[in-house]
Amino acid sequence: MNQHFPFRVAVLVLVVASVLLLTPRVSAQSQEAQRESWQRVPDIFAAMGIGANSVVADIGAGQGFFTTRLARAVAGQTGRVYAVDISAATLDRLRARIAAEGLTHVEPILGAPDDPKLPAATLDAALIVNAYHEMTEHQAMLAAIRRALKPGGRLVIVESFITGQAGVPRANQESRHFLAPQHLQRDAIDADFVITRVESPFTAHGGPGGEYLTVLEPTPPPMAPPPGNGNRGSGAMDESARRPDDVVAALELKAGQVIADIGAGSGIFTRRFARAVGPGGRALGLDVDAGAVDAMKKDATSLGLGNYEARLVAPDDPGLAPASVDMIFLSNAYHHIANRVAYFTRVRAALKPGGRLVIVDFPAGSPFPDHPDQKQAEAELASAGYRVVKTHTFLTGQYFIELMVR
Repeated sequence: MNQHFPFRVAVLVLVVASVLLLTPRVSAQSQEAQRESWQRVPDIFAAMGIGANSVVADIGAGQGFFTTRLARAVAGQTGRVYAVDISAATLDRLRARIAAEGLTHVEPILGAPDDPKLPAATLDAALIVNAYHEMTEHQAMLAAIRRALKPGGRLVIVESFITGQAGVPRANQESRHFLAPQHLQRDAIDADFVITRVESPFTAHGGPGGEYLTVLEPTPPPMAPPPGNGNRGSGAMDESARRPDDVVAALELKAGQVIADIGAGSGIFTRRFARAVGPGGRALGLDVDAGAVDAMKKDATSLGLGNYEARLVAPDDPGLAPASVDMIFLSNAYHHIANRVAYFTRVRAALKPGGRLVIVDFPAGSPFPDHPDQKQAEAELASAGYRVVKTHTFLTGQYFIELMVR
């Protein structure tokens, strides 16, 4: 037997062991290098508006892809990164990584499903990348992040989507690890954020359809009511920004009327319609999202409004009986409807004689390049058999029109 054989075997074992130990690290580095080629990291940081000495949070930090890059981007005397995750094991691995890379200005935080545990009024920006769809307590998380932002701070969310799947129920989307933009936008508005930018697609990776980027800022303080308008409820800031009390007042509803609120979301308008039409009338909150419908049902019960009814409907059919409603109302929902001419031609039959269709929506252009502007909406609705009877101009950044059947 060769006397050097045992030595060679020992050396071979050591080499193999070394390769096996290094392989995960090399593999991770290779995956990150590949991801960096398409993730548009500099563009994300530009959307956050950060630089040296900024204070930021990476929420859903995971293995630290963004945490480490943020740490280098904000390096300076006062720069700091809060790396938040709800997994203790993940944070332990992240601590080891930031220690190995000498990133002393990164602070890992073990968050909760409803609270990232961030210090108040501290952040210049917060970032969530492909983690929002994993969250279960959306409003609580968004509220906590809003409290952590400084005045003028930004929340940037990058999320995956699948082309052609926007109408799939939200729970099904989240179980497949994506979320259509309308759900995120609705959550943001309900949580007192203003949507300042949407870019879709943002990348062609990250999911079967790609990723979109959304930039949010806390809603500014409530605006003053228009001249001549009486007492207004203070409400939450997002409600003041949307001015639902003023919108409902402008519609001059009558007791006993039936109002259908399509794309009702959290019921911001539906509950007001219920009060406006009184016990003899009805307010129907219609939505394609089962979670939103459940929330409206709870809202109606807590408010004691027996005439506030929430219904789950199909994306292409609100399920309204012929001549059953006095008004069909959509706020920030018109642009989500596919085949709008066919849809509104079909729902026209649901209006009683003299009934109205009311549209409140964002115009086209940044940050909503794909939205139909007022001129396009009016043309589409004319093709569906309607005519504009009144235009309101007191809303900032939204058009507000009333139409009737021709």
